[in-house]
Amino acid sequence: MSFSWLPHFHHKDIEILDISEIFKGYHFIHKYNIRYKMFQGGQSQIVQRELVVKPPFVAVLLFDPLLEKIVMVEQIRIGALGHGISPWLLEPVAGVIDAGETPLQAAARETMEESGCTLLDAILINQYFPSPGTSNEETFLYCGRIKAPESSTLQGVLAEDEDIKTHIIDLQDAFHLLESGKLSNAAAIIAIMWLKENKAKLQDLWNN
Repeated sequence: MSFSWLPHFHHKDIEILDISEIFKGYHFIHKYNIRYKMFQGGQSQIVQRELVVKPPFVAVLLFDPLLEKIVMVEQIRIGALGHGISPWLLEPVAGVIDAGETPLQAAARETMEESGCTLLDAILINQYFPSPGTSNEETFLYCGRIKAPESSTLQGVLAEDEDIKTHIIDLQDAFHLLESGKLSNAAAIIAIMWLKENKAKLQDLWNN
């Protein structure tokens, strides 16, 4: 493995000329006027971009290593209203990291709120920007150890208008969902791909 990468440019190579708030609601939208160094040399013209400003986010794929089951949640997603099948998506438990919380604390809270399960352990899969062209939201993606419940339940925080149904899924069925293209949530796809590659060593870690 010979390829390695570091960014060519850094924060000092971008000039923020102006920031203005153009919308304030469930999320905020800021308008930026920026100028930056270019790979071909020199500086760009003044570029205008809108940024959806969002707090950091945590997602947790819940895995019972003894039973080889995962727990996922189903709920309506406004961004999927145009989805060809349904705007109800199958996802890991997930939510915003509140002020003063660590990502792991938020992972434990969201696990209880959205699945009714207790997070017994967790390992960070990765942290990434799901849509950096339009938003500053950063996702912390975990695989979490749980004891899987025997049956599906209804969950969610009513004050936050959450209406959530849990699903207990055999691991091989989850891999089939992935391979057949039935999952349309990025965190679910990434996490299940990771679990498929790391299942054996994760079971060695968590079953001993």
